[in-house]
Amino acid sequence: MLNHLLLIGYGYVASNLCYEAKKHFHKVTIFSRSKPLDNMDIKWIDINNISYFREGDFSHILITIPPHSEEQIIFFRIAHLLTQVKSIKWIGYVSSTSVYGNHYGNWVNEKSSLKTATTTGKNRIKSEQLWSKLSQYCSCSINILRLAGIYGPNRSTIDSFIKNTAKNIKKPGHYFSRIHIRDIVNIILELMDKETQNEIFNLADDLPAEQAEVAKFTSRMMNYPLPPATNIDDDNISPRLKEFYAENKKIDNSKIKKYLKYKMHYPSFKEGLKDIWSKNY
Repeated sequence: MLNHLLLIGYGYVASNLCYEAKKHFHKVTIFSRSKPLDNMDIKWIDINNISYFREGDFSHILITIPPHSEEQIIFFRIAHLLTQVKSIKWIGYVSSTSVYGNHYGNWVNEKSSLKTATTTGKNRIKSEQLWSKLSQYCSCSINILRLAGIYGPNRSTIDSFIKNTAKNIKKPGHYFSRIHIRDIVNIILELMDKETQNEIFNLADDLPAEQAEVAKFTSRMMNYPLPPATNIDDDNISPRLKEFYAENKKIDNSKIKKYLKYKMHYPSFKEGLKDIWSKNY
């Protein structure tokens, strides 16, 4: 087994990974603003208690906090301490494929240009650069993990249909890539085990698809009515969603699959949604 995993941030990815990590690590610690209501048997450290980094013996660190000013404050408070912790072997920063920006529906890989025009994407790039700099000052490897749209139990179009908030946005030729939380967890744990040297990886499934295609599939699977088609420029579409649709690309996942010899558990949204529907509802 691996030694000690430190999770900085405790959102959807970290909470799902935590359950599996307990099978791979002797010890798991959560470093977050509020104490998790689940995983009560896991050690929790308040995110303001940076003195913990002076005495920590963690071997692996996963950073999942979103990019905003608070994250940069946390970085500057703990970065110099991390360089002094000799037990660290691997650091992973969970980023997003939003950094690539608009590639007009073409495929992008880890070497593609980063030309996002959105505030979220630009903040992600800044965060990637911050955490990557650590590799210059510590002996551990740092991986940047660019995740496509995350879905899984309690976070999918199934929930949108149940809550009557589902949308059917018609924009032909506009693609999104996705990845099921189970594949995210599996891949991250494998990267930790290999202690991969400084690399950037895209995490996405094999089938980019239009949002309307996913909505139609979910509607038929659940036997729920499909919402009326909506144009992305309609007044009832939020500015945030319009920003989301401003960039069009397909995410190439061949690097991570080749590196880990990994076979996607859910190659597309179809297998993933079917599994969620059969097991959780």
